[in-house]
Amino acid sequence: MVCNGRKRQIAYTNLKGEFSFQLGERSGEVTGDTSLSGVPGGSQGGLVGTLVNDGFDAASTDRGFGGLSGRTAHRPGIVDLSRCDLFTRLSGYTSSRLYLGRRSAVGESNLGSIILRRLHQTDGTSVSVTTLTVPKKARKFFDKAVKEVRKGNSDQLKVIGPLEKAVQEYPEYANAWSMLGDLRMNAGDTAGARRAFEKSIKADDRYLKPYLPLIWLNLSQNNWKQAARLSETLIRLNPYLTEARFYHAFSYFNLKDLNTAEQSLLAMHSTDDASRFPQTHRLQAFIYLQRCGFPKAANEMRAFVAA
Repeated sequence: MVCNGRKRQIAYTNLKGEFSFQLGERSGEVTGDTSLSGVPGGSQGGLVGTLVNDGFDAASTDRGFGGLSGRTAHRPGIVDLSRCDLFTRLSGYTSSRLYLGRRSAVGESNLGSIILRRLHQTDGTSVSVTTLTVPKKARKFFDKAVKEVRKGNSDQLKVIGPLEKAVQEYPEYANAWSMLGDLRMNAGDTAGARRAFEKSIKADDRYLKPYLPLIWLNLSQNNWKQAARLSETLIRLNPYLTEARFYHAFSYFNLKDLNTAEQSLLAMHSTDDASRFPQTHRLQAFIYLQRCGFPKAANEMRAFVAA
């Protein structure tokens, strides 16, 4: 769900592609998606925190996510989601969007179908080929962890424990390593998360999922070269991933390679979801400032504020 530019993971589909969630209750939301809420460590300030967070975290949490707006507060049970829409995230696919509008939080409402289309010219995969040879015991541990996550279990031992057993049984289990990295990162274990993401990529370097969080970790620790290398690989695997191009530009800006950073920003303008990244204007402004192009920098900052 995206409301006022703020993005949250709200539900998983089942094996048939069906999904459901409850309007008006934050308790129904699953773990937030850090891809748009900032780089780990970004809250410490500095250019990483401001560039990545600007445009996404500025929206009020009271608007859109289960809150009643001023226009609908006098109508009990009505949730104003007029600035919200839904899409599905699956690496290697593009998703249609469902507009939500004002809806009743009481009773059932059929939102319609979301259509996924396979992207052409993508070498990366959304499911690792290593899952084809998973031993039954390792698969059982993995499925147990997935079940606990989807239940919203906050007990890390019940979730991380089975995953650690899964990778012990099958060290090449790229999916399990990636999920373990996500959970370790949520628990604040950045070193353990890094090891898990790196093992996932080593097991299957075409598996897309571990790349973005590993890039975030490198950005949060000012490891610009590693972030640039990983983002280049991710763009090669999935050239449609606009987010990867932004991190590529941001990494090269910090490496003082302004030309490469600018080329990545220009490439973003031709993508369908470029408007989701108003920070591109701000980063372009910083590039112009480095070249003493003050009028152009001012224009980009105006575009950033307008966006």
